[in-house]
Amino acid sequence: MYIIFFIFIFFFFYNFAILFWPVFQLLSIPSGFYSIPTLCIAALCSTQFFFQTAKKKLLLRELLFIVIAWAPWLIYLAYRCDFDDPYSYKKFILMSIGQFGTILMICCAFYKDKEKFVKYFYICTIAMISIVLVYFFFNHSVYSIQGVKIKGRLGTEGVNPIEMSRMFAIGALSLMLWGRFSYWIKVVLCIPFFIGMILTGSRGPVISVSIVLACHYLWTQSQHRLIAIRLFLSCVLLIIALWTVGAYFQDPIDKYFTRGHRQGMYQGSGRYSAALVTWKEFVSEPFWGVGLGKYGKPGTQASPTIDLSNKPINRDYPHNILYEVAAELGIVGIILFIFLLRPGAWVFDFSNKFIYLFFLCFLFAMTSGDFFDNAGVFTFAYIARLNRKPKVE
Repeated sequence: MYIIFFIFIFFFFYNFAILFWPVFQLLSIPSGFYSIPTLCIAALCSTQFFFQTAKKKLLLRELLFIVIAWAPWLIYLAYRCDFDDPYSYKKFILMSIGQFGTILMICCAFYKDKEKFVKYFYICTIAMISIVLVYFFFNHSVYSIQGVKIKGRLGTEGVNPIEMSRMFAIGALSLMLWGRFSYWIKVVLCIPFFIGMILTGSRGPVISVSIVLACHYLWTQSQHRLIAIRLFLSCVLLIIALWTVGAYFQDPIDKYFTRGHRQGMYQGSGRYSAALVTWKEFVSEPFWGVGLGKYGKPGTQASPTIDLSNKPINRDYPHNILYEVAAELGIVGIILFIFLLRPGAWVFDFSNKFIYLFFLCFLFAMTSGDFFDNAGVFTFAYIARLNRKPKVE
């Protein structure tokens, strides 16, 4: 049952749906509704978990806390939502049905059997992402936005390369965290994931997963008695490796991170200008924000998605979740966003493997995407909190 649950709950989270687009089309399911049948199956599984759990009192208590944490956020989103604006409306629907509903289902699955939850989460994650990775290697093409080709960036079936790269980063990190192999075997097994990330040309996921893997390595080494010697040798080897790579591959590395823009990776990607727009809009409406989905000038974003009527929605966003909350929802939104994540001691528990997935998705959210693309921040924050160490009485 857990395998079925995770396959369908992560069907779109891991872009596994690209393998089944022809099936959805044969069934005459509109593109905006692909997630509905899979989420319905996941909901049926979670309902069964709810009735089978022996910890029903604890489960009901946790579900109540979820509602308490999410209700102010959803009410405020509804208040700041423009229901006549397709982008604003779809943002609200994603959070209220997609994210909130997914977290309720995950709660039921976790309380039913924590050990099986963790085990099958890892199995389904590695299996699904590995299948998509193989599919990507054999069925990739140059990604294009509205017919304009982006040189050197590969995608598949119209999927944004950065979405593919993020998925491969999650696969590599999960393998390092849960894989029952020696450390160096896991490093070798991660190489195909990194090759996939590099081929997509997406910089943020590569940098993000490298930072999180480094943090995980430092944490694991800190558990050994010879920590000083281990860290010293690691730093020496890292310096040698970076110098060697820089000396022999400087030009390809420069092209990868700047994408040919003379002004550099930040200015070339528009992140600097996005920060300026965010500050301007935050100052204009510091308390309430400019409104959900109202960042910038709606309609100028070059990357369209599809609304429920199968027409393109042009979305504009700052590619940073903190900027997005600050500009669109103001100080009130920032407070409710923090309350929603329910931070606590679990954030600093580096023995909790799910905390690394949360940090990874948070770094993703700091460099690209909007609420649509950063569901992992909410999902893994909640799983990491659920998986925290029990209080010692």
